[in-house]
This record gives sequence, structure tokens and C-alpha cells, in this order.
Amino acid sequence: MEVLSKYSFLPIVGPNARVLVLGTLPGEVSLELQQYYGHARNQFWPILAEICGENLPSAYPDRVEMVRRSKVALWDVLHSAERNGTALDSAIKNECANDFASFFRQHPMIRTVAFNGNNAHKFFKRHVKKKQDLPSDLHLLPSLPSTSPAFARAPALKAAKWREILTAAL
Repeated sequence: MEVLSKYSFLPIVGPNARVLVLGTLPGEVSLELQQYYGHARNQFWPILAEICGENLPSAYPDRVEMVRRSKVALWDVLHSAERNGTALDSAIKNECANDFASFFRQHPMIRTVAFNGNNAHKFFKRHVKKKQDLPSDLHLLPSLPSTSPAFARAPALKAAKWREILTAAL
């Protein structure tokens, strides 16, 4: 099976952003659609809409605007990696992290980071925390339950944990 390099999207950041939510790397459906959390069964957008107190927009540009209006910014830990046609993080190899030192210099109001799943947190610790010049006052939240449909947990339980952790940070 051919292993292809995959690349992340640019961050989505609005003027009120205070918390950066990090995924690992877009999955195959998201890359195809060129949309964060593009898989129809991914729970990210419904959970974020609930936390923001908004109705879930159906169009992706409206979802992006919802993020920009909120106190949440959105990005991925990895800039690029090789993955063999699957969306599973376990298939990621030869990963390269995004430039977080520059990101935090450009967005000085963001000093809290949340992770969409344990793998995002794991890659951040491995490739960013120990290797990049990060702000000394950066606060890393506990990993949130992955919103991926591959992570088998009831959507209501995922949403409750996201609400509990993110609401306290916002």
C-alpha cells in the first residue's frame, strides 16, 4: 500500500480566541473536503456549537465563522505526516509539527491549549513541548475525548466532558 504525505490546514483564529483546540492531523474525509472535522459522524461541530451556545451551522463556512466568533481557535499539532490511506492516528509516521512558537507570538491572548484526543496530546508533548520555544505561562488542559467516530464513546458523554473542561477554560 502506498504511503502518502498528508498536510494540515491553516489555523482558524478569531479576535476573541483564548483557547486553542488541537487535533492531530486531518483524516481522509476532511482532507478530501478541505474541512476541519469533515467526517459526518465526527462530533466536533455539534459539541462546539453547544459550548458556544449556537445552533449548529450546516455549511462549513458558517462553522468557520462560529469558531472565529468564539473564544476558541482551531488547529492541528502536526503540519505533515505520512499515513497509508486511513484516518487512524496509529498509522501516522514521519510526523512534523506545526510552528507553535510563531503561533503563540502572533496570538498572545491564547495561553490555554486543549487536545481533541490523547494522540493530539501525545504528539504535542513529543514534538512541540520539548522542542519549541513556548510561552512560559502556557496552560495545557487534560486531553478531551476524541470526537472521532473511531473513538467509541457515546456522543453525550463526549459532549459532557468537553463542556466541563472547555467551559472552565473559557
